[in-house]
Amino acid sequence: MCAFDRKIKIAYEKNSGLIINADEIFNKKTDGFEIRKLFHYKQLNYYCCECNQELNISGSKYDRLHFKHKPKHETCLLSTGVLNQSDFDGFINILKAKESDRHKDLKKKIGKLLLDVEGIDKSTVCIDNKFIIRGNEKRKPDVYCKYFDKEIVFEIQLSDLSLGYILNRYEFYKKNGIYLIWILDNFNIKNPGTLERDIKYLAKHQNFFKLDENSDDFKLICDYKFCFLKDGIIQSKWTEKSVGLNQFFFDNIDFQIFYYNFSEFKNKLEIEKKKQEFEKKVQEKELKLKISNEKVDTLVYCIKNLKQNGCQDYSHLLEEFCLLSIFEIRLINEKMKLKELVKSKPAISLWVIRANQNDAAFLEFIISNPFLEFDINMVDNFGKTAFQEVLENKKLPKHRIIKALLKRGYKLTKEDVKNYLGIFEKDNDKYDLVLFLVCSRLKNKALIDEVFLHCQCIFILESIINKEIVGFKYKQNDWLAFIINALINYKEYWNYIEDTLKKTKLWEIIRELDRKKSFEDKIVNYYREVPLQKLEFNALYEDLYFEIDDC
Repeated sequence: MCAFDRKIKIAYEKNSGLIINADEIFNKKTDGFEIRKLFHYKQLNYYCCECNQELNISGSKYDRLHFKHKPKHETCLLSTGVLNQSDFDGFINILKAKESDRHKDLKKKIGKLLLDVEGIDKSTVCIDNKFIIRGNEKRKPDVYCKYFDKEIVFEIQLSDLSLGYILNRYEFYKKNGIYLIWILDNFNIKNPGTLERDIKYLAKHQNFFKLDENSDDFKLICDYKFCFLKDGIIQSKWTEKSVGLNQFFFDNIDFQIFYYNFSEFKNKLEIEKKKQEFEKKVQEKELKLKISNEKVDTLVYCIKNLKQNGCQDYSHLLEEFCLLSIFEIRLINEKMKLKELVKSKPAISLWVIRANQNDAAFLEFIISNPFLEFDINMVDNFGKTAFQEVLENKKLPKHRIIKALLKRGYKLTKEDVKNYLGIFEKDNDKYDLVLFLVCSRLKNKALIDEVFLHCQCIFILESIINKEIVGFKYKQNDWLAFIINALINYKEYWNYIEDTLKKTKLWEIIRELDRKKSFEDKIVNYYREVPLQKLEFNALYEDLYFEIDDC
């Protein structure tokens, strides 16, 4: 067996109290067999430094000597096979370190100081001489004691430990309800080595301990990561504090002790951070609400003031509306309450009733304002519409306000038409009603001004479609004269007129009526010249008449 193959590389010789290196004493055969002879004469007694069980000196077929546990021995870490070669080497270094003067000194100091700690059962304090046996497993801590109803062990480490060794110790003590405290003598918290990192992340509280040798009482210097909230960011820094055993907390789930619970305080700061963020948002929202309220109140006051002073131009206010946020638009609508019934009437109808001639610009501004929310077709509790209120208010320029209603999307009702005809009897007023009805029919309300701009062509087309002449002083059946007039005086619209005549089959009727060929001659002359058409009328024609079914 080669030197590096020996599992048990060191042993404790009971008579001399020395730690024996197996590689050193067995590599020379003569020395090795002399030692083996003395061992069999009971002059040398070797014990395992890990489990304190007696060892045999065994040989191999190649006469290579090594230490070996006796048959039917209790479980020992060195014989379980859980440690690889690197772990074995590390473990040997640990055992060697346990015999250093510094290690012995720390054990004695800890044990001595514990005797004066309130709550420590003095009879239980053991310094490197107690085996904790649970089932077929045993461990010998550097220092053991009972503190009130708790068992505590101290493991002193002066050199790096393998993660396997750390986990083995930790799991054993945790499984048996014993609190394990690692005492680390020399370490750099800002540049931790493997040992410190392994222990730090195994211990969720992230506390490091070393003996406070400047204190006359038992105290541990605890290095812990302190976390705090600064400028809305959770930060941390390593802090050092000398702490007595009565100042520690005991984690009875992981069986660790700690002075500062990093995870708990970090979680609290997370909650505090969220609380601060929430409060900040609330404050920002309140400030935003205050600013928005002031802005909206100023705008509402301005509208009211301009109305009272008979303002005739509100275009600059529309620019102010364009600068409002979505929230502020909702706010101003809540304040103006245009959606609600006031005294059984829609707010817009009430304003129409109370308006005089100077209020026309104000009403037009309110009705046409796209940022103000209300239903222009809402009726009062008696079924009366805003259109009817405009008709009854003799102080208002009806054409201007009705036009605004239509642009807003107002739909004329049969009752509206009846009321209109009951009030206005002149032909011109009736012609206006035709245009109002056309506007009410428009899909694209942005074209309403175009209806009035091209009203004569609209009258011609409406006459053709409804088979009733309107807008002109012609007898109802005088279609030939009516159409010839349209061809002569509105030739720039003729393509639209002819298209409508043919769709409604009125074209054939006109040709039959044209016995003197007057219409036919005019058509021939028209197509010789082909005058320019009003192309700007095309959008209006497509909206109103393009889908007319042939009949």
